[in-house]
Amino acid sequence: MKKIFSLLILLSLANCSGILKHKSYLLLVQESKNATFDGKVLQLNNVAKSTIYFSSKPERIAGHVSNVTLAKYWNSKKHHKSFKKDATISYYDNKGKADIATLELSNYKVKTNSVSYEAKVVKGKLPKNVDNVTLIIDKAKCHRSICAY
Repeated sequence: MKKIFSLLILLSLANCSGILKHKSYLLLVQESKNATFDGKVLQLNNVAKSTIYFSSKPERIAGHVSNVTLAKYWNSKKHHKSFKKDATISYYDNKGKADIATLELSNYKVKTNSVSYEAKVVKGKLPKNVDNVTLIIDKAKCHRSICAY
C-alpha cells in the first residue's frame, strides 16, 4: 500500500511539473483572408499574427502562440521531425464554393503578414488561389515554448 501511495504522489508531482505534458497533442489553427499554392508551397496571406492551439481529453489545453515563436519551435533541429504534420485546409474557391484538402506540411516560414509551408496534397484538391482560409494542423506536441502552462 505504501508503494502505491508513493507512486501516486510521484505521478502527480510529475504531472504538475510538466513532465507528463508531452503526452498531450494539440490542434493548431491558423486563419487567413486568402492563400496561394503553387504545387509545392502553400502561402497564407493576411494571416492572423497568432496561432490558436487546443487539445481534447485527457488534458485540456488552450491558448495562442505567436507565429514567430511557433516557427522557431517547428524549425528547431530538436523538433523538426515531430513537426512534419498532417493538416486540413478549409477554403472557398474563386467561385465561392467551400472545400477542403488534406495536406502534409513542413518547412514553416513567417513573414510580416504571411506564413508559408512546403505542402503536399494528400487528399482532395487545392487550387492556386483560395479565400477565407482555415488551416488545422493535427497532432502537434505540446511543448513549453508553445503552450503557456
